Amino acid sequence: MRPILLIVLFRISTTLLTGQQIIDTSFQKSSLPTYNKYVIKDNYSNTDSSFKTMAIQQLDSDFFNRGFISDVALTMQGQMPGIQTYNRDGNPNNDALFRVRGINSFLPRSPQMIIIDGVPNQSFNNIDPNDIVSVRILKDAASQSIYGMQGTNGVVMIETKAKQFEQDTFQIRYEGQWSASSIAATTPAFTGDQFRDIGGFDLGGNTVWVDEITQSGLAQAHHLSINGRKSGVNYFLSGHYRDLTGTLKNTGYDRVNLRGQISGKLLDDKLSYQLDANINNVQRQIGIPEAFRYVNSFNPTAPSSEQALPIPYNWSQFGGYYENLGLFSSFNPLSMVDQNLREGRSRWATLALNVSYEILPDLDVHVRHSRIRRFDNRRSLFAPTSIFGGNAAFPADSLRGLGVLADTDNDFDVTEVYFNKSDVFSNIQMHSTLGVVMQQGRYDHLRIDLTGYKEDGILNADRAGQSADWQDVATNTEQRIEGWDDNLMRVFGGVDMSINKHYFVDANFAFSTSSKLGENANTGFFYGLGLGADIKAISDLPSFDYMNVRASYGVSGNLPFEGGLSKDKYRIRTTNGVTDSLLVQEANPDMSSEKKREINLGLDLKKSGYYLHVDIYQKDLFDVIYQEPSNFPGSFGNQFQLSTRGVDLNLGFDIINNTHSQLTTWVNVAYIASTFKNTWETPLAVLGPSALEQDPLVVVAEDFKYGTLLAPDFAFSVNETGFPEFNDVNGDGLVNVAFSNFELGGDFLDVGSGAPTYELGWVIDYRYKDWSIFSVWRGAFGHQLYNRTRLFHENISNDPIVNNVIESELAFNGIRFPVYSSLFIEDASFIRWDNLSISKKINLKNMWLNDMHITLTATNLLTISNYSGLNPEPSLDGRFANFFGLDEINGADRNPLVTGIDSRRSFLPTRSVALTLNLNF
Repeated sequence: MRPILLIVLFRISTTLLTGQQIIDTSFQKSSLPTYNKYVIKDNYSNTDSSFKTMAIQQLDSDFFNRGFISDVALTMQGQMPGIQTYNRDGNPNNDALFRVRGINSFLPRSPQMIIIDGVPNQSFNNIDPNDIVSVRILKDAASQSIYGMQGTNGVVMIETKAKQFEQDTFQIRYEGQWSASSIAATTPAFTGDQFRDIGGFDLGGNTVWVDEITQSGLAQAHHLSINGRKSGVNYFLSGHYRDLTGTLKNTGYDRVNLRGQISGKLLDDKLSYQLDANINNVQRQIGIPEAFRYVNSFNPTAPSSEQALPIPYNWSQFGGYYENLGLFSSFNPLSMVDQNLREGRSRWATLALNVSYEILPDLDVHVRHSRIRRFDNRRSLFAPTSIFGGNAAFPADSLRGLGVLADTDNDFDVTEVYFNKSDVFSNIQMHSTLGVVMQQGRYDHLRIDLTGYKEDGILNADRAGQSADWQDVATNTEQRIEGWDDNLMRVFGGVDMSINKHYFVDANFAFSTSSKLGENANTGFFYGLGLGADIKAISDLPSFDYMNVRASYGVSGNLPFEGGLSKDKYRIRTTNGVTDSLLVQEANPDMSSEKKREINLGLDLKKSGYYLHVDIYQKDLFDVIYQEPSNFPGSFGNQFQLSTRGVDLNLGFDIINNTHSQLTTWVNVAYIASTFKNTWETPLAVLGPSALEQDPLVVVAEDFKYGTLLAPDFAFSVNETGFPEFNDVNGDGLVNVAFSNFELGGDFLDVGSGAPTYELGWVIDYRYKDWSIFSVWRGAFGHQLYNRTRLFHENISNDPIVNNVIESELAFNGIRFPVYSSLFIEDASFIRWDNLSISKKINLKNMWLNDMHITLTATNLLTISNYSGLNPEPSLDGRFANFFGLDEINGADRNPLVTGIDSRRSFLPTRSVALTLNLNF
């Protein structure tokens, strides 16, 4: 076994062994990514199988993306077809978007079922990537169906490095990581001199605002693990510390993760036990990413610090920063970053006990109980001298300054009991599972807004509810609470059967009920069936290592993250001790689980020198939960259907394989096309995050592709006032592009889709003697982006000129009003060189040091795209504009129906370089 090389600036690895030697640090040829070979069907099978009929893929940690990556989703980016992973703004405190075969729900925060060492209801945030040995993903509805209402978004099974040894062994491993990153690209805003040349309002300075709010990003990490066996007991303990400073000032995180496992056998090895424990604590500096929105617009002649100005100005009222007073949505980005604070803390604690007993040689029972406790808080303080958030320009001093506290508790207790039975009938081998899951959970959220709060002590408050005297330190207080129970029961079963070891059958079922659904529709039945055949064995094809065909059909389910969507919902608000409530959502007792039916056809073959895995699938989402497009307060219900056709293809080649050289490469290609079906009679036009932001219409209508963007068709002309003119798309002699008058067949042009049609991943793994090269390329094609930065900043839009302008080859001279149109929609197809790692092994073979690996790594080396913006990656969940960004904290402001919007407040893309030194003793 070869230790996994981490792409770091420096790494030292030390291994101490007693008993048998188990570590081999020499370079060996890595096995290729596993696809439907030697994988476990689900979390309840206790046997591996060499053949499965359903769409399951595994990625071992040897092929994880290299670099300082703490988000597990990003370690898999570009590595598996049909797995969409994007973190387009690079914010270190934002989770990456992660989807299995495209969109599976229209509700925000709709989660995957993530299982870590058998423990369900986990999160990518609850494990350090350095602890992972493999990740398995159940991709089709047939394999997901055994999880009932929790499977549709994909099931991710993570196995850690906790090893089971046969004899006494003791192993210690330490790894250290350091890395650095910098801004890779910026928008070409005018300099102070250029701004003066076009007649801009001159304040005498020459400030590059993006340089004022950014910095080099530095990171370090330390990993220590102990693994071994003593007196029949296997034990594993790991500790991880990560410290990262973001490229935006006052952003980053400190993260501590502790994980432990004890396992063994008793009663003549009939009783097996495993105890897992995990604690994860993250202290976040969330910062003010909204500042990126203003680095392109704020006056570049304004000074970054106090100096003489050609106009009267009260420096002290605004904390020593210049502000363009009187303008709408104009803030000094440096003042935003320096004067305001936003921090957060996340704590996870998991304790799980799994006990199994062998009742008979072919029958065993398993009991697993898990307790999961999660607490998150966010603390924001907007200074009374800050216009952004702090209301510094308000005449009344008592209303300046804002503090916001948000607390969330999310607790689960899960009990699972299931039986496994193995049988052999002549030429038939069969394994069956039957069990039940009972879950009790609770979610509580508290938010307190404090107007007139001027002290930073708010950041030290662990829980907002611990203080009853907030109104004593603030002029106005407002408190809002929400919460729900999350109880679920699932009865499940499965059978996998081998006939003559040539033909295979897999079947799953689950019966589920959930408190999140309507009282008349809170149950559901889900099932899956898979058939397969080993063509090589049947047809005696000696030239193939294997050739398998398979087909599956299944129905799986999905629940919303938020409970109470089927019930009356009130906004309960307490302001200065006075409580009021307002009905904001009407009950729907008939709201049922979302469902997915999917047929999957697969082929797996390997021949000397190459392998091919391909899946062709058709899936239909139905009973999709969405809010009725009706008058306030409205209600949630099962609305419409989304039909998706797709192909997952994985093609690999062993190009060179001799004594000194090994060259392996593989390509992942995914095709995804989704279309709305059975929609409302009146098409739904979903506005982007804010009409004030001039956002596109995203259409939900019969036979429209998911993510379709509509826009007025720019005629490449303006009127005498500089207002853009548009084409008469429908030819009726009138041009009507008011959003309120939207109708299909009107004057809005279909300008493409925000969702990509094709996605690509290309991996190269080359080894020559003691040298190794690992390279990853990634791409997406067929998607468009609305370049909002161009809309607002590439033309002079005010007189006198007080807002800055950017240089753009796509600008149309003469536009004086920023009006959304087809002019600002661009093809964003791209290919990106994500990762290059070069490693050299040096054999020392002295008394203490066996060998040393030196590795040089670079990330985000090259992007090939015609998109004029900073980042061409797809935007698949538009966020609602919010000056304070508070809703962004919990993801509730994300709308999966809104695609293709390149936000002005995104983090700038970064590039990193790393050096690795790996010492093995």
